[in-house]
Amino acid sequence: MANQGVQFFYYTRTLPARSVAIAQVSTPPTSPASLTNINSTPYLPGDLTIRKSSTPDINPADFTAADYNVPVEIHGDLNYRVYNQFFEITNILLDDSTPAFYVHTLPSAVDQQVVIIDLNNNVVATSTSRVGNLLYHSLDGAAYRVRYVDENGYLHTDLLQYAPVLGLGSNVSTTTYTLSGRYLGVASNGSNWIRFLSQNGYQALVPYNTQPNAPWFARIRFSLTPPPPEWANQNFLPTRPYLLGTWIPGTVLDPHLLEFERKKIYFNATQLPDILIFDSNYKIKYALDGSAPGSALKRGTLYNWQRGQIQFMDPYKARIQVAVTLDSTDIVFAFYSYWETDVLYMGLDVNPFTNTAVKDKIIQFYFKSDGSDPIHYIYHQVIDPVSGPISGATNDPAPGTGTNYVFSYLVVGASVAVQTFSMSDIRQRGGGLADSWQTIPQAANFWDLGFWDGKPYPVAGGLAVYVPASILNSIARADVEGLVRSSLAMGDFPVIRYYNPDGSEVV
Repeated sequence: MANQGVQFFYYTRTLPARSVAIAQVSTPPTSPASLTNINSTPYLPGDLTIRKSSTPDINPADFTAADYNVPVEIHGDLNYRVYNQFFEITNILLDDSTPAFYVHTLPSAVDQQVVIIDLNNNVVATSTSRVGNLLYHSLDGAAYRVRYVDENGYLHTDLLQYAPVLGLGSNVSTTTYTLSGRYLGVASNGSNWIRFLSQNGYQALVPYNTQPNAPWFARIRFSLTPPPPEWANQNFLPTRPYLLGTWIPGTVLDPHLLEFERKKIYFNATQLPDILIFDSNYKIKYALDGSAPGSALKRGTLYNWQRGQIQFMDPYKARIQVAVTLDSTDIVFAFYSYWETDVLYMGLDVNPFTNTAVKDKIIQFYFKSDGSDPIHYIYHQVIDPVSGPISGATNDPAPGTGTNYVFSYLVVGASVAVQTFSMSDIRQRGGGLADSWQTIPQAANFWDLGFWDGKPYPVAGGLAVYVPASILNSIARADVEGLVRSSLAMGDFPVIRYYNPDGSEVV
């Protein structure tokens, strides 16, 4: 391939008309997970105990879970005290007498031969319980589908739902529980089963994944007592505890199934999530409008929005089955409201590209108490690793007073290593001119023999190099010049001066 010089090459993300791409250099987008690191010591973490409201101070506790994700049976009261808000609860047992924490609602009059299959259409052997059109299960959280025959003899394959058997509500019922502070309310003093999912307590979590050029906000997890006022003061939409999420990244699970990062989607049948699907080069493939067909809502003209393409959705696991065909390398984003269990700490942008003040800095998160104020607030302090706390880089109205309860350190970096870049090139070395023609002037225009960006010429600059004259007793001037040139960039002219011990130069 001939090389006519750099003036005929273009470096751009969008190719000009009639151009041919010959090479591509890329690096993965930066993310909060790649540029932030967190060290937390949870402050006021709750334990795995449950106490009846009638015996709140009894020791040992009435009930204690053996570990996270291990169910424990509770009974004998309508109200209990819990110390960790991250749990699932049920009042249903499966056919094998293990607790069922999830339920999938089938259409009415479905054949009894209901089968659960994985994404490769393999039948999954698992215990379930069927009560009318309700299919109870406690599967492992992975994506599955339900296969069944309807009353008309048609075969259906739907996305398996992980709807909670008992969901949080404003009143207790056979399908809801209440949680007010530490007080858990249930509908029956008979047997219920509860399992804790993760540790609570005040601690910082890595920001949600989002666009590299958008602000990143740390998440602050907290204990039930005392709760931070910052959580209740968030801009919930459409209602507490849901926040509106934008550019939420998703993963392609199979050619028609997506899973998104932020779980517990707010379900509204007339307004499902809006989804943008790009190919691996960020070229738009699909824009899926989640509003109902016939809706008066408009999404603008930047993308060719399509309605009616969302087939099934599991809000609890944030999984959505779509009618369009997906590729495993597709880049996917969604827009929807989700249940926010933590404080989205918007008091400080920790993206080092949109807020350079935090680049290569340490962010300290802490509570502060003066011994009289029962309300706890979350504070931060930006720290330079060398000089220490940066004056004014805090939201603490009275730094240096009271007692700081430090629970997390977040370190922000901004480096991109050479190893993260990848390059593909359609040009291949080999072939070219025969040996007998490789010395002709035109050979410099060929890939094998020439220069990519033209032949380099030494026109960059010059410098003086002073060398003790005594070195000439053991090495020639030409060798000295060769050693000096080997240490300089191409194009730099060295002017070598030799000097005596008294400072005079040797000609």
